[in-house]
Amino acid sequence: MLSMMEFELARFKTPLPELFTVLEMELHGEAAALCRRVGSGFARLGECDFSALWSEGLSALPEEEERILCTLGSVLGRYGAEEQTQAVDLCRREMELARDEAKIQAQEKGRVYIALSAAGGAMLSVLLL
Repeated sequence: MLSMMEFELARFKTPLPELFTVLEMELHGEAAALCRRVGSGFARLGECDFSALWSEGLSALPEEEERILCTLGSVLGRYGAEEQTQAVDLCRREMELARDEAKIQAQEKGRVYIALSAAGGAMLSVLLL
């Protein structure tokens, strides 16, 4: 989602309402749902600012993702296309780092679970003997 957002902002300088419509049509799963939630809030834009709409849209995400993406709410729609593109790029890199860290943690936990399973199996076989 962030790569597509960055491309649209940098290449076409797409206005936010149109950007979230394009992203919703192109994406699938949770990313499309996020764009739908944010895009549906544009009707209330006079009542609240974009950062509030963005925060509401992020509320369904896991805590770490929400924390990283929350920073975009104060930049999108307030600055020029170049500044918005830079903010999206920074956010995308932070999400990639978080993804890589989560992979490492999953591998470490996987090793622990395998070791515990093997130890449990060995104990069970001893008990059965």
